[in-house]
Amino acid sequence: MVKITSELGKLIIKQYISGSSTVHLSIIYGMSKGAIWKYLKKNNIPIRTISESMKGKHRSEEAKKKQSNSLKGKYIGNKNGMFGRVGESASNWKGGITPLNHQIRTSSKYSNWRTQVFGRDNFTCQDCGVRGSWLEVHHKKRFSNIIKDNNITTFESAMECSELWNLNNDVTLCKECHYDIPEEQK
Repeated sequence: MVKITSELGKLIIKQYISGSSTVHLSIIYGMSKGAIWKYLKKNNIPIRTISESMKGKHRSEEAKKKQSNSLKGKYIGNKNGMFGRVGESASNWKGGITPLNHQIRTSSKYSNWRTQVFGRDNFTCQDCGVRGSWLEVHHKKRFSNIIKDNNITTFESAMECSELWNLNNDVTLCKECHYDIPEEQK
């Protein structure tokens, strides 16, 4: 892990303010985007959640599909292999369940379930204790593993799956603490 010195920190802040993204900076300096994000937040630098150039613009479904098809099975990323493969050739490929995940995660049942988790945890990060920041629900057992283990292939079967809506499998975390969870536990 690269430690952010005062000189490096000044450079990161300068580049971020001039338009570089946290992803771009993390690649350049060999650290996680979460580390960059935390450093900027610690130094009271406003975080851009949506690039200014994309605000108010939406890509058409045709453009999204075209980009997706052009990347399937291809290697993307920098010369050091930072990102890896996409589509079925990716090591974390889950069988193309994204459309079903999207249906579940945008359902009213999912929204109500998240609100129940947040309410149970008093809208407080259960790791660092912060309240009133961006909160996320972390699944102790991965969402994709629940889908796979219960052979959920339709929206209807997802709505009926008790394990998917089990409040004991979830915990409220702030965005920063959720970033800090190792990838294999997400």
